[in-house]
Amino acid sequence: MVCHTPKSAVIGLQQHNKRILLVDDEPTSTKLLSALLEKRGFETRSINDSRLALSTAQEFQPEVILLDISMPHVDGYEVARSIRREPHINETPIIAVTSLDHDEHKHQTAAAGIEHQLTKPCDIRKLVELIDEVAI
Repeated sequence: MVCHTPKSAVIGLQQHNKRILLVDDEPTSTKLLSALLEKRGFETRSINDSRLALSTAQEFQPEVILLDISMPHVDGYEVARSIRREPHINETPIIAVTSLDHDEHKHQTAAAGIEHQLTKPCDIRKLVELIDEVAI
C-alpha cells in the first residue's frame, strides 16, 4: 500500500486516535503507510502475512482495517469473509487499498463484505477522511 502525500498536507496535521490494522504482503507499503498514519495520531498495527489477519484483528480490535486484495496464501476477499464471520470484529469497517480497479473486482470486494475501496497509489488525505468517516 503506497499513498502519496502532498507536502502541503503535512503542515497542520489533525490528530486522530483510532486503531488501524494494515494488511498487505509488501512490508515497504505497510511501513510507509503506517508511518504516515502514525504522524496523524493513529495507532497502527501492520501485518504482511494474510494468514495472521484474523487473529491479529481479534487481538488488536481495530476500528478500521486497511486490506490489500492481491496477497499470497489468503487473498483479501477471504480475509474479509473470515472477519465478517467473527462476532467481536464482524462490524469493523474494511477499506480495500489495492491496485485492482476493474468492475469484477469491485463486485467481489462488495460480496466479501468490504464497504470501501481506494486504488493504489491513494491520496493520504482522502484515506484519512474515509477512515474518520467510517471508524466505529
